[in-house]
Amino acid sequence: MNNLHTKSNTVAAPHRLDCHPSISPSTSVAEIITAYHLDQSWLHTVMDYLEMDEATFVLFIACYRPKLAESPSFPFDLPTWCHDTSTEEYTRQREEVCQTHGWFGNMAAHNILHLEAILHDGSKPTLHEQWMAALKAKIKEGQEYHILDYGCGASSFGELALMLPGTRCTLAEVAPGMLDYLQWKFQSFLPERVCLHQLSLQGTTTPDRYRVRVNHQSLQDRYDAIVLADVLEHTMNPLATLGHMLTHLKTGGIILVSYPREIEGDWHTPEAYYLRDWCYRLLYRSCTKISPHIFQKQSGIKSSTIRSAIRLFSPILQKRANQFAINYFQHHGETLLYEVKRSGRIISIEELVASVGK
Repeated sequence: MNNLHTKSNTVAAPHRLDCHPSISPSTSVAEIITAYHLDQSWLHTVMDYLEMDEATFVLFIACYRPKLAESPSFPFDLPTWCHDTSTEEYTRQREEVCQTHGWFGNMAAHNILHLEAILHDGSKPTLHEQWMAALKAKIKEGQEYHILDYGCGASSFGELALMLPGTRCTLAEVAPGMLDYLQWKFQSFLPERVCLHQLSLQGTTTPDRYRVRVNHQSLQDRYDAIVLADVLEHTMNPLATLGHMLTHLKTGGIILVSYPREIEGDWHTPEAYYLRDWCYRLLYRSCTKISPHIFQKQSGIKSSTIRSAIRLFSPILQKRANQFAINYFQHHGETLLYEVKRSGRIISIEELVASVGK
């Protein structure tokens, strides 16, 4: 029996956003973020979207995200066999349950649970607090404020922004399965306040690969705020991506950048690792840092000249990053292959090298 069905667009919106609160000017950012992270109703949103009953959904979490039970407000009781994922008992039970329910290979459902979960883990409140503080300081009463969440995943940043009056969000994502989920999750805001944008791929028609070139240039609007939260490290051309975003950010607009520095599997790319310092040079020289992860775009000839200069040299830097990636795959590829295999996929060093741009 396969329980990984998804809701149609005609189904009523999930209660989490049906009851979406509006924030009064007197509401503090700390109150907003505390309430958001204590709210565990997102689990029911995912459960309803996947059309699972509670008993089946509990097993799904036990197989794919048992650490969720560590939260004091977690609303379900997980089976005892998932308390220690390092045991043979866990491996045996997980395989048996996944085969029974036909869960192997359905990456869309796994990704929805994964991306919602990481938005509510212990590392996000600081980012969310910086984001909401910056928005509340910028948005004026009666003013429309257009936000782009690029590579948005489940888009907690868009969800939080919609609590503020006058905001509208463009949510840009590659994976069709995630876009279907977003359309269902945010349907009470469509199309007046939420626009979904399918990011196209260059050189491939499948979004199932991790090392893909995303056509960021398909976004040509002008934005008051942009979110790049844990996304640049997944790209093969982060400097070009960031430069495009800054071009389409209005002067005085804010951009949130969270950019981990690590190479991992085939999802945190060597190219992004190599170009990370250049990305931050671009940010620091053309923007004003207003909090650890929030930058405000400067006006004036100096900042625009810096952006133009880095755009001019970007192809040269990209070639250097590509060569760094090839060398890294040739010398450290076996470690990366092991990490990818642990995620349930098989690739080769030759495939990694072939994926590098010219």
